[in-house]
Amino acid sequence: ETFNTVEIDKKTEIELVSELSEIWKLAPNIKTLQSLMISIKKQKIKISEHIERKEEINSSELIISEINLTLGASISTINIYLNEPDHYWCFLFDELELAPENIVQSLIDNLRAGAPNCLYKLALCPYHENIETTQSFTSSMENQDYSIVKLSEHSGKSGENFSKSLIKNILEKKGFSENIENYFEEPKDLNVKECFSELLSYDTSFKRYLADNKIKLEDLDIYNDKDKAPTIRKIKFISQIRNEFKMKKKRASNIYGGLSNLCKAVEHNPRMLIGMINKLSLNLESKSKIKLHEQISILEKFLNSYTALINTIVLEEPINIQNKRNATIVDLIDIIGLYFRDQITGKNFIAEPKGTLKIKKGEYGALEKAVGLALNVGALVEISDQSQTYQRIRLSYIFSHKYWLSMTVQRPSSFEDILEHIKKDEEPTKTLNQQMDLI
Repeated sequence: ETFNTVEIDKKTEIELVSELSEIWKLAPNIKTLQSLMISIKKQKIKISEHIERKEEINSSELIISEINLTLGASISTINIYLNEPDHYWCFLFDELELAPENIVQSLIDNLRAGAPNCLYKLALCPYHENIETTQSFTSSMENQDYSIVKLSEHSGKSGENFSKSLIKNILEKKGFSENIENYFEEPKDLNVKECFSELLSYDTSFKRYLADNKIKLEDLDIYNDKDKAPTIRKIKFISQIRNEFKMKKKRASNIYGGLSNLCKAVEHNPRMLIGMINKLSLNLESKSKIKLHEQISILEKFLNSYTALINTIVLEEPINIQNKRNATIVDLIDIIGLYFRDQITGKNFIAEPKGTLKIKKGEYGALEKAVGLALNVGALVEISDQSQTYQRIRLSYIFSHKYWLSMTVQRPSSFEDILEHIKKDEEPTKTLNQQMDLI
């Protein structure tokens, strides 16, 4: 049984096709719906050819009227001929980053007083340089005319549940029907006393922090929530990353492995998850679990592939490094990542390191545009803080194992903080000097 079907006679079909052909500026060879569909395909080819040749589109040949007006007239006509005047139509406009700005702006503007019986779903990137959601008091308003669903906000428990359901489906199709957690080796539980003891043996700043907060290693097991336990919970995972880094591992630490961390690392992106699990599942054919080193190896391969992709996106002038070559998104990510890494692994132990950026909108010019490009390809992720003035962002968790970062939202910083940090470096390297030029 099909959904929402309708039967029409030949006379109605001919009349409907005639009306739609006029609205859509088409000339089907015969007055049938099939011929109308063929005409649409031909028209799409014409439009593509005009775009390829960078020619102006002739209004007498192709549709150039407002999308909203065209949709409104089309839906009203169809509903009349189908004898369903109140029928609603839903339209998804996907990959709008590829569409001309005037079309995108038109769609946004008409969310308030758009075509009747129309519901729109617009798939937009986080950053559009010349697109405004609110231009005047007559513009469409959030929570009144439309709602925004930010995919980055669904990366917590809902994201993990989605990821595990997808992985379960993939593995079952390959013949692995056990609980999916059984197939992934997990990092060892953190032994806080052992971690603190190792850090104390060589990290004077950590020793000083514990002394200042009157925390004694021998008393860790007896502290409670009314004593030092909250402080210990706050610093234990930062201490773990710092200790792992100081031990100078040759590869990314196993602490970034495990099923939940893998899902989080790819930001619960279904395409990346499918690719990752397809590769990891090959290791299951001869063993019961996917080992941590195999998980980290695949994670590093995915990062290398992703880095190569975003390294092709060149930042526009005046964002460059010493005028020697154009900087890419990778250069921008490297600056941010190294700064956040130093917050955790640097000279001094910081109990609450900075791990996000807070940017005042409209203040950074070309640098803000560079951030926008990084947001659009997922290298940076926006954190919603309900501010119209500031934008708060973090690095994608795909970079966490490279820069030894915590996979949690941490305190905000600014580009001024990063620049000041570079200036204070005791022995500025050529790379650091280049980073200063970039910012």
